[in-house]
Amino acid sequence: MRKARKEKGHGVRRVAILFGLSLFAAFLFYGTTLQNGFVHDDIGQVVRNEHVQSFSHLPKVVTSCIWKFELGDCITYYRPMQSLSYLLTYQISSNPFVFHLVQLLYFAAAVFTVFSLVYILSKHVLLALLSSLFFLIHPINTEAVNWISSLPDIAYTLFVALAFSFYVSYVRSLKKVSLGERNLKTAYRKFFESLRSFSRARLLQLAKDHRKLLFVSLCYFLAMLSKEPAILLPLLFLFFDAFITKIPWRGFLHPAFAGRYILFGIPLLLYGAMRMAVLEGFGSGSGYYGTFSLAERVYAFVTLFGQYLGKFFMPYPLNFYYPFAKSSNFLSPVFLLSLFALIAFAAFFVWTLKTRRHLVGLFLLWFLVFLSPVLVALNSVGENVFSERYLFGPSVGFAFLLAYGFVQALQFKKNIYQKYAIGAVIVLTAVSWAVVFERNKDWKDDLALYTKTLEQNPRAYAIQRNLAVELTEKERYEEAIEQLQAIVSSNPGWADIAKVYNNLGDVYRLQGDYEKALEAYEKSAEVSGNKDYRAFNNMGAVRFEQGEYLRSLLSLCKAVQLDPAASEVQRNLERLLPMFQSVKEENLHLLVKDITQREIFAKREGGVETKSAECTDSECTIAFQARLRDQEILFPFLILGSVGDGSSFRPEQSSFDQKEGVITLTIDKKYEGERVSFIFPSCEQVFYETSANL
Repeated sequence: MRKARKEKGHGVRRVAILFGLSLFAAFLFYGTTLQNGFVHDDIGQVVRNEHVQSFSHLPKVVTSCIWKFELGDCITYYRPMQSLSYLLTYQISSNPFVFHLVQLLYFAAAVFTVFSLVYILSKHVLLALLSSLFFLIHPINTEAVNWISSLPDIAYTLFVALAFSFYVSYVRSLKKVSLGERNLKTAYRKFFESLRSFSRARLLQLAKDHRKLLFVSLCYFLAMLSKEPAILLPLLFLFFDAFITKIPWRGFLHPAFAGRYILFGIPLLLYGAMRMAVLEGFGSGSGYYGTFSLAERVYAFVTLFGQYLGKFFMPYPLNFYYPFAKSSNFLSPVFLLSLFALIAFAAFFVWTLKTRRHLVGLFLLWFLVFLSPVLVALNSVGENVFSERYLFGPSVGFAFLLAYGFVQALQFKKNIYQKYAIGAVIVLTAVSWAVVFERNKDWKDDLALYTKTLEQNPRAYAIQRNLAVELTEKERYEEAIEQLQAIVSSNPGWADIAKVYNNLGDVYRLQGDYEKALEAYEKSAEVSGNKDYRAFNNMGAVRFEQGEYLRSLLSLCKAVQLDPAASEVQRNLERLLPMFQSVKEENLHLLVKDITQREIFAKREGGVETKSAECTDSECTIAFQARLRDQEILFPFLILGSVGDGSSFRPEQSSFDQKEGVITLTIDKKYEGERVSFIFPSCEQVFYETSANL
């Protein structure tokens, strides 16, 4: 007993030492990231996201998503572990230093787990050490470690590696099971007999006997809640069981093996149900690039695979934005070269199976499995179809393969090869540190990141627009205008050109140049096909500031029609409506004149006609038959009456029966005997006029 406790104590100390070394190495390479701020998506996901700033929003970790507060939509993202991590971190501090510190801790844990996984699989200390080292130093991982919004990539890799480590440990702790046909039948008979005598005690005993498998399922669940590629982890379990544990395919029918895979189905089904409930489906959409044909998908799969594979061997220069264009040119040099790389990869995998190098085959499969989602789900990855952070999980496989090659070189009898291998590791580490150290500076803030990205890729128009927004926030208006006009000149047909004009209008508005601002907003509306509410909302805001309240109302009404839930439109309307409600009765005739004579509204015949009019002892009631166009909106607060002496008034009450199309107005009895003219202004920039004899 004492000996067991002593060995356990030594094991804990070893784990602590190894994790401490991983943490030290992570800080050595990425310690300077602690000086960096929030960048790009961090602003929407953390800084402006109230859902991760208070425990009062804790239920939203599961029932919502990271983009819900900022965008009002989850898009395709359901990653509760990301929201939970941000929520817990925010309770410590909202300072980016703390968020970067947590990111480094996740990364150090991932490095340590990679070491543990490779060691558990191979029992080879040097192979495990080199695998974790290459995983840590590879410059391709700088985006994931530097960018707080890339936490899902680190988290899912960590939990996947933990799940696989527990799985290997669990499988190797089991007694061998005979898988003959007779034994298979006997096993199922015993299994069904055990179900009849199932009890709470039996359940507790099973949990105790298979606790490592429960840890596997838990880590698998947490990995899926971190990022979607983790769903594919059981494919690696199957490979491990079939080729490394050497279970014959028929053996998977044995309850001892079938049961464990059924157990993995429980977290998978739970995750799927949670995801579908929040996203109201699986969360797929048309995406930034629209629909892909089969030929375009094949082309993208092959060329992206080649590009990702090449980036592992030559990561420099690192870039935040890589251009992508749909194509189906199967004779292009890029496609042919990428196809050759894919065929070579497949041939190498088959060779590992034939030569029984199954551990190498496992990590080749690891690379492909966790890379495949971004090669296939092109409609779910946004504008950045190729992104360095997507390689964080697959880089575990690449790091192992690289380490395996170095270990093989060290086994040569000639000392010269060993010296070359050791020297290469030292040089790789030093060069990687220099590249990572410099790259960390580029992630200091948005201005640094966007400027560096545009130096490397001047056609990164989305980044150039973001740079203009950043310059605007820093009140460097002329520089912002220069960037936005450069986009308009270079690519006037860009998919997001409406946003560029909108941003241009924002800058002019801040400069006080309302005419140019309106011109830019009108251009934004035009190129969007009059479908972007932001342009109309901004036109309304500018016209409000100019004192053009009727024109402002028309613009805001159009914005409401395009997006009734837009909060900024509602805020502008809340500022505007009191301007009409505060007009005194003696000045209402001026408002009538503005509506009917200033060419803001055009008169349209036949939309509203008098149906009936009657007066009682206390009031007069007039009913009108409205024949409006589809979705046409009348402004009830602008329905005004006028009499022969030129005075105007507001109805005391108004109502609208949508089913019958009847507008009913109640006015003061003093107008009895008068011929009253009424105007009904509409959002369509027209007004209807009709009269009633009381």
